[in-house]
Amino acid sequence: MEFYDLYFQIHKYRNGHQLVASSIELERTDQDTIDRLSDLSGQIRPGEFFEPYLTCYPLPSEKHFVIARTWQDLNATRAGCVLTKSILIPMKKWEVLTDVAFIFNVLLDSKMDLEFPQVKHKNYSNFNPVYSGPLEELVEALFLEQRKPILIFDAKDKEDIISRLYSVFFPSLRRNFASCTFALNTRTIKNRTFDLLFTEGNLRTRFSEWQGRRIEGSNFNRKLARHRWTDDLVKQIFELQMPSLLSHEENYPFDLKKDGSESTLRLSLLWRELVQKVVFEQSPMALLGLLDIINSQNAYSKLLYERIEPQIQTTILNAYKILLPIDAWKFYGALLVKHKKYLMSRAMLSEVHSACRELTFISPNTAIKFITNFDSSIESTPAILFSSIGDGLALNLDNTRFNELSNQLGLLLLATSKSFAARSMILASNDKKIVSNIIEYLDVNNEKSLRRAKNNLLINVYDVNHNLIFCKIISDQTFEEYKKITSYAISHFALKSSFFNTTILEETTRHNAVEYLFDSLLNLGKYDELLFKILDLKPYLVRKIILDQNIGNSDKELIITNAVINMRFDSVTKLASVPDVANDILQIIQKDRKVKKEIVIEFALNDSIPLLKAMKVMESLSSLMINNIRQDRFFNLIDNAINDKSTISSAIKVISKFSQFKAGLFLNYIFDNISERSKFPEIFDILFTQGLPTKKMLVINSDLVSSYLAEYSPSDINKVSMDNWVELLGLTTSKEKKQKVAMSMLQFAYGTTIKETGVMVEEAFPIVYQSFLKGKSVAELLTFWIFPDWDKCKILRYDLVDRYLISNWPRSGLLNIGEKLDILKEVLRILNDKRGGKKFIKEAFAEIGDNPNFKEKTVSRKVKKK
Repeated sequence: MEFYDLYFQIHKYRNGHQLVASSIELERTDQDTIDRLSDLSGQIRPGEFFEPYLTCYPLPSEKHFVIARTWQDLNATRAGCVLTKSILIPMKKWEVLTDVAFIFNVLLDSKMDLEFPQVKHKNYSNFNPVYSGPLEELVEALFLEQRKPILIFDAKDKEDIISRLYSVFFPSLRRNFASCTFALNTRTIKNRTFDLLFTEGNLRTRFSEWQGRRIEGSNFNRKLARHRWTDDLVKQIFELQMPSLLSHEENYPFDLKKDGSESTLRLSLLWRELVQKVVFEQSPMALLGLLDIINSQNAYSKLLYERIEPQIQTTILNAYKILLPIDAWKFYGALLVKHKKYLMSRAMLSEVHSACRELTFISPNTAIKFITNFDSSIESTPAILFSSIGDGLALNLDNTRFNELSNQLGLLLLATSKSFAARSMILASNDKKIVSNIIEYLDVNNEKSLRRAKNNLLINVYDVNHNLIFCKIISDQTFEEYKKITSYAISHFALKSSFFNTTILEETTRHNAVEYLFDSLLNLGKYDELLFKILDLKPYLVRKIILDQNIGNSDKELIITNAVINMRFDSVTKLASVPDVANDILQIIQKDRKVKKEIVIEFALNDSIPLLKAMKVMESLSSLMINNIRQDRFFNLIDNAINDKSTISSAIKVISKFSQFKAGLFLNYIFDNISERSKFPEIFDILFTQGLPTKKMLVINSDLVSSYLAEYSPSDINKVSMDNWVELLGLTTSKEKKQKVAMSMLQFAYGTTIKETGVMVEEAFPIVYQSFLKGKSVAELLTFWIFPDWDKCKILRYDLVDRYLISNWPRSGLLNIGEKLDILKEVLRILNDKRGGKKFIKEAFAEIGDNPNFKEKTVSRKVKKK
């Protein structure tokens, strides 16, 4: 240190205590302070003498630190005067000064004169050791306990104590620490009591109101230390040649010069102590103490952790071997919790996991007890604890072990240990109680743990007995989680149980994601029951399959065939109504015999199906199937086929399989739905002339057919239709129906004037007449004629003759009717009585000619008798 780094002042009595020499000009406050503190702190008694003493303090501006030596001035004109030499050290120099002894020795070498202390380029700077006095109490008061102003009575070696203390003080303490080796009263600076004062025992009354710590220095016996670091500090500070707070032989992590404080000192001492215990005693608890220190630091934490990392790894490997299980658990739990700033490396975490898993395997009850009493929040408890316990339990997990787990703990084990989840699912596949336990675990309100637990359980779903657990896993999920779960399920286990499919569909419906699931199945190539269930739910999606160019034809056939097989019939109906794909679907399903005919029929009846293809399907059906088809679209199909030359033969074949009831329904449909009623005879002729089965159907329903013919046939009915009708009458075997056919035919004929319908009259009238003759008339007959006479047959005879007289029917027809009914005599008599009747008779006989079916003699004889 160069001369110009130090400044000096000298104070002496000159008409009062005042400054007599100075090498620096100070601020007023600083100068007032040094003027005051360079004088005695109180009055001395007459005849009392004292040795020179030191006063050390910072100036108020904190620009300089003062170290002063004060002598008693016996040459002054008045008693109690002193001479003081003060050295002013710039504060920045003072804080970092390493050779503090140099400053003190400059003053100690100085004489009581008016000369500034002599500072040489190289002064000696050795310390005198201190072995006696209240050193333990002083060290504890300064560094190991809450610091208060200290007052020491009757101490020896005060200058040595002061110089050694300032040499070991860290900067923050050195710059503010005020002390005096001889105080007659309390000394203050800036209204703050000095930190350390020495005084004489006979001055105790002057310090009766002292609020700080009192230490007796007259007892030269060393006191027992109250702190474990006291003796070390006393030796380091007061006995060694070069005083220090910490041993120079050891590497301490904290820089007292930079960040020094009492707490940092104590932390350093604690660190050294704990490191020694870890290294030499392999103490797990000491290691935890080191981690606490690390967690309390900011700047040094990384450096500190790197220093003890090897010891951490060693202790992890040995703790469960040297500690009781419960103590080992406490150690590993605390070790993990205390890794706040620096997470363990993967290798170290793996070692902790292995050790805790081994502990669990050795004593599972201890592990469960420990983790149950531990903070059960996964956010604050390291997950590896639950994971390792879960893995350890999984090694010998049985059904009874579940009863020892709370729902909260069970959830956390499932969330953190895949092995525990896997073993639990194995047990659940054979034990419904385990299933219930797992479901109860999943009822715990812990969102983060629930998500993890469900993921771990999901990858272990494989058995149908897991269905309730799977239902719990997939329920109440967000849409994104639902997608992940369903994707995994359909890829791994959904094929094994229809329940899984049902659950997936329920959640899919809840999320309104049927089409998403459908697309997922197609993308994954999963053409299974789940896909068929979706198509049953949304039949229109089949259209996507038909139009998807990425699906091969064989796969399309497989999907569509199985889909329609597994569909409800109402879904089939919806699917069959999709016009642009119905034909493609029909083409596929009619090849597979496993597809029910009812399904094929449903598609064949679609309007978009080509008529010929639809009729080929119908033609292939049995009579039973044909007659069980609902009539609405089916009859329309047959009707269209009848009117198409390319399909009429197929239509006839189908119609031929109709039951009597079905045929009647069909005829009603035909008759009711003909857009042009005049076409009815044409349709009748087609049906009647296409073969025996069709003709038989018409015969069975001849009464109905005849009623429609009578109503819708034109008055100029063609001969083919008329002949077919007459033949229908002849083929009708039921007397009642025959009577109705005859009545309808007669009604129609009576309403026409063309010649050809005479044949119909000849065939129909005898049947109607005989019905009345036998008294078996029907309502239709009674409404057609008015019978004022009780003899209804007589009225019929007269009416028939009247109609012949005005018609163009063959004249011989009347005679033929009379001959057939054996009423020819009555007919001729009526004709004779009628105007033009005789002429009619001649024309009738002329038409008869050589007809072998009519006997002229018989006719003549009957006429003569008349």
